[in-house]
Amino acid sequence: SPACAWAFNSLSAASSCCCSSLVSTPAFASARDHTIEPSISCAAMAEILPLAMALGLDEEKICEVVSVGSGQSYGFDVFAPLVLQRNFETGYALESAYKDMATLMELAHQLRVPVPVATAAVHTYQLALARGLGKESKGAMIKVWEEFMGVEVGREPPETEYKEDVS
Repeated sequence: SPACAWAFNSLSAASSCCCSSLVSTPAFASARDHTIEPSISCAAMAEILPLAMALGLDEEKICEVVSVGSGQSYGFDVFAPLVLQRNFETGYALESAYKDMATLMELAHQLRVPVPVATAAVHTYQLALARGLGKESKGAMIKVWEEFMGVEVGREPPETEYKEDVS
């Protein structure tokens, strides 16, 4: 069934397909309908772009490379261009995506299935929510890592005026 296929892809655990009582729950259907992978890949994008910028790399070039390589994902394809424009209004609200992630975590807990990648993504969502970003699109979680790394993706770094020491 489509629900079992979603569970296998999202949880990376075949055992979840065998649990018909969970698959038929409204909570499972809600999480399935919004898919977890885009939420996880968006969290990865939010971490990677500020890191690239902090390392002195061109974030636009990073987006180009990722979009054609094995790291291609929904987070980069959809949210990276929005982040580069500083557009945090377009897209799925961070607080709604977090609810989907929480549903996944609850279902995985019930199945006793570890989901370490989703767990890491949830931490970024929680940090963003704690900063009051819940009404913004999930791309806004990039602000957490920008603040931590002292950069702002999509904005030119302030030019520093070079002064030669003549003494």
